Formats: sequence, structure tokens, C-alpha cells
Amino acid sequence: MKISQFVLSFLSLISLCLFATCLNVPEVRMFQTSSLIGTKLYFFGGRSSLNYTNEIYLDLPNSLTSNYTNEVWYLDLTNSSIFDSAIPTWHQDVGMPVGYALGTSCVSPTDNAIFIIGGKQYLPNSYNISFNSPVYKFDPNNNSLWTIPNITRFNDTFRTRNSMQAVIDNTGKIFIFGGVNFLSNDSDKSKITFYNDMNILDITTMSWSTLIIPQAPFYIYYTATLLPSGLIVYIGGIKNTIAKMSEAWFMLF
Repeated sequence: MKISQFVLSFLSLISLCLFATCLNVPEVRMFQTSSLIGTKLYFFGGRSSLNYTNEIYLDLPNSLTSNYTNEVWYLDLTNSSIFDSAIPTWHQDVGMPVGYALGTSCVSPTDNAIFIIGGKQYLPNSYNISFNSPVYKFDPNNNSLWTIPNITRFNDTFRTRNSMQAVIDNTGKIFIFGGVNFLSNDSDKSKITFYNDMNILDITTMSWSTLIIPQAPFYIYYTATLLPSGLIVYIGGIKNTIAKMSEAWFMLF
């Protein structure tokens, strides 16, 4: 290769890197949670890594090659060309109090506040555990304020629950099934426990209740869909083994 070609290639690479760095876009990430409010699609937290190993996919403690972010981003869906562009226009909002991953979120039917529930929590942009609260409230209509709700009758076994999906009904009841616990600090030596209970948070009264469901599977990494009939459908995920897509669990409340 001629020296002029080498210099041109090098400068092109530098220009591309500078262009990508200057763009207001999120870094690579996984395990984030998301919610749609009106025309704004929000994304909360997530784990960043450029080294995709089996440990990363499983989020194992020994995969120390990435950090947990507290960033909050959204896409404005009123922009009709948002998906016609190679890089859509991202907007950054007020960050979460903690780095966050593998949690779940629901939107209040009354005031569009977002409730962030469960998940693994860390010091922002680190792998240092920093658990503060099992529930956070994000209010995009009040200066993007983050608060910790005062919840009565809370189930302490839910404290570090993660890897589950929540749904919310029109009355403001959030339903969260199953999940697995996590460490509450770096010196915590607790055993991993999988759950098969149904936890319900009523955001109108800020009260918590837990239902024990006999013979229900211990369940994580599934999808949860609330039907208009009130039936909650759970598909996929991991029970004792990876569940087939043809398998589904139904619950009516």
C-alpha cells in the first residue's frame, strides 16, 4: 500500500470514530427496560459490553468486562423519519439513581409516571453492587423527577428480585410473577433463589400483596401480556429448562 493510501485510510478511520463519538446516541447495551409514554419510547439503564461471552449473556458475577449504566434515553415517535435514518435521533433524560439491569417497568394509567421494579442495581457505570430500593418512580411530567415510593406491606423476599416482567391493569395494579433474587451488596453470600409467587403493587394505595400459587413453575426470562379480558399470558422463558414457545401459562385476577 502506498503511503498516501495509508494516510487517507487512517484519516478516514479517525473521522469515522470522531463522528460516532460526537453523536448523541447510547452506547451498546443489553438488559435495559423500556416503557412507552404517548409518543416517547423510554429506555432505562442496561449493561454495556463489547466482549460478548456466555457469562455476559447470563449476567454472571465473574463477567467483569462491562459496566451498568443509569442512563435514560428516549425516541420521539412523532418524527416520521425516525426509522428511515441509519442513526435515529436520540434524546437523553435525567439519569436513574443507580446503574440498572434486568428489571421491569410499567406506566401508570392515571398520570403516566413510570414505575421501575426489581432488577440488579449498581453504582452507575461500574460493577459495584449498590442496592437502594426495589421500586423507583420516574415522573416525566414533573421535571423527570426520580422518587422512592413509600409502600406498605412490602414482601421482603422481593427485595432484590430480577429477570421478570410486569403488567399493569386499568385500576393501577401491577402484577409481577416469579423472578430470581440477587445480592444486596458486595459481601452478600446469599444463595440464589428462584420464585413462583405473584406480587401485586397497587399504585393507587401504594400497598403490596403476595399470592402463593400452588404448583406454579419457578419462572424467569419470560414475556408477560395482559389481555383485555384480564387474563395474563406468560410465554417462553426459563423454568427448570428453557420453555417451548408452544407452552403458555395463563392467570386471571
